Amino acid sequence: MNQTELSEKAQALHRQIVTIDSHCDTPTVSEELDFTNRDGSKVNIPLMQEGMIDCAFMAVYIPQGPRDEESIENVFNETITILRKILRESFKHPDSLGVCFYPEQIKKLKNADKKAVVMAIENGYAFGKSLEKLERFYQFGVRYITLCHNGDNDICDSAFGSGEWGGLSPFGRNVVRDMNDWGMMIDVSHSAVSTFYDVLKYSQKPVIASHSSCRALCDHGRNLDDEQIKALAEHQGVMQIALYKEFINNNPDEASIDDAIKHIRHVVDLVGIDYVGIGSDFDGGGELIGCRDASELIRITEKLIAEGFDDESIAKIWGGNLMRVMEVNKREGVV
Repeated sequence: MNQTELSEKAQALHRQIVTIDSHCDTPTVSEELDFTNRDGSKVNIPLMQEGMIDCAFMAVYIPQGPRDEESIENVFNETITILRKILRESFKHPDSLGVCFYPEQIKKLKNADKKAVVMAIENGYAFGKSLEKLERFYQFGVRYITLCHNGDNDICDSAFGSGEWGGLSPFGRNVVRDMNDWGMMIDVSHSAVSTFYDVLKYSQKPVIASHSSCRALCDHGRNLDDEQIKALAEHQGVMQIALYKEFINNNPDEASIDDAIKHIRHVVDLVGIDYVGIGSDFDGGGELIGCRDASELIRITEKLIAEGFDDESIAKIWGGNLMRVMEVNKREGVV
């Protein structure tokens, strides 16, 4: 199959399936959030249209900071402000964009030829030690929270922390319980190995790694090793391959889209097709040679077709697996 045939087949497939990028830091790129500005970010409506991507999880990234009450109150208010900006963008562009909370809404927007946004938070530091603030985020529409970032917080140990808690803190166990109850997916990207296994122990629902890659192929502390990938699959979770060059190739300057395909293939060979997806980390440092923004994400599909992946498998990678976990996590009684 030549390049023209690959491109045509990829485009035809994207018209049929739901395509989801599970992690973009776009809401924190600039003060003026504008999803219609093609040049303002790596993920926006024009670029998603070009790359034929239906949905982006927009993560409010919160760097780890001081854990005193005043600092946490400030960062909570900052997070609310950014979430409001995301909602305002959907109100400003109702003909092309909508904020979604459940898989069926994502599908409905695709059928209406609109782009979908799901809100997320990167770093549970944003709610400090308050389960009430956590509930407020759910009410705002946040559907996953990355428990930590590059540093331990009041919830858990980070992959780049000091091992303060030995995994989840006592408060962190309550966070897992309440996120399960409220219908928010738990994101273990950035977590320490000890935290990862504690989350699997205490969570009653499948969890996600929204933007992580394979340590067997790239020995980085943020990546998951094979035993973690197996454990995640056993708990029916999903691992979204990050397009972040330091996580993809031991020589980051050479990291390319072909390496990302190798990471996808590794997960499939290790645990099967049902446990892998894509989380670009665009606008958070993510970009690879051959895939530098949302307009180029369709190239992954072209590569997967060339690798021999069938349509059903590609549909699972691009959104089916993540929507399965979203559906299982959905709060009981919600239709």
